[in-house]
Amino acid sequence: MLRAVNWTARSLGFAWVAVLAFVVAPPHGHLNLPVQIAGFCLTGLALLASMLADLRPATAPHHDRAAAVILGVMAAGAGIASTAGGGGTVVVVFAAVATMIAGGELGLTAALAVTGASILAIEVSGLIFNDSYSGLLGLPSIVVAGLLIGRNRGAYRIAAEQAKALLTQREHLQAEQRRADLLEERARIAREIHDVLAHSLGALGIQIQAARAVLTDHADIDKAGEILAAAQKMAAEGLVETRRAVYALRSDTRPLDEELALVTETYAQRYNVKVGFETSGDPAPLPPDATLALLRIVRSSPSTPEWPSWCSPPTPTTARSWTRCGPARAAT
Repeated sequence: MLRAVNWTARSLGFAWVAVLAFVVAPPHGHLNLPVQIAGFCLTGLALLASMLADLRPATAPHHDRAAAVILGVMAAGAGIASTAGGGGTVVVVFAAVATMIAGGELGLTAALAVTGASILAIEVSGLIFNDSYSGLLGLPSIVVAGLLIGRNRGAYRIAAEQAKALLTQREHLQAEQRRADLLEERARIAREIHDVLAHSLGALGIQIQAARAVLTDHADIDKAGEILAAAQKMAAEGLVETRRAVYALRSDTRPLDEELALVTETYAQRYNVKVGFETSGDPAPLPPDATLALLRIVRSSPSTPEWPSWCSPPTPTTARSWTRCGPARAAT
């Protein structure tokens, strides 16, 4: 759409210049008019060739070389037509357009070549037709101005393309960072779930072992039922702890002292023992993963199963080895 608008404007401008150069203010002299017509036709053909070249992709072979030749012909033809006198002077606008396009889309060498062709055509034609010094100096300055505008436009376009490339690269890096963070979070959640389940299943296995020992050696169904009920409660609590671990990793956790107080209360209710918990000083905030790690250590320490009535529990300050009640544990 933008390309169509651009070429429509150039075509209308070319038609307006033709009316001004050949109808409103035609040149005088038996040689001026033919030269102006030749230069004008040369400019028109180059303008048409430039329009057709625009339809080819910029990555096509020899695109820049063909564009440089076409723009050079346009600039030279406009330079010849602009010095023949009359209203044809305005044709120099197309020479400025050619140098501006060359300066913005081609390399510096090609842009200078197009500008040089236009200035050479203006000077040679101007000397032939005895053009004034204002024309010999003023018209080339217009062509040079077109080159400078084109170079500035090209620099701005390159800067915009580089900024777009950097923005795309930044978005790509941010997407990769989000993906890496997501994978890291999943791995961290998997580790926490593994630790919680390992602790819960280990304690559950000890409870089942104790219930089996009660049934095998003493046939105490009631006591075995109590142990199995405690094991069932422990399994439910393990599921709750697993959910809490996932929730804690995805949101804010409570302070460590509150979590430890809850662990103490749960342990006292589970084993029907008196457990004390005290804190001193101001608690320091910890990240969720550190809080969960410390809670796992605390939960693993007092995980001795409920002691059967026929098995003497250890004292608070000693460790006791036992065979059918489970491995040696330290009371805390």
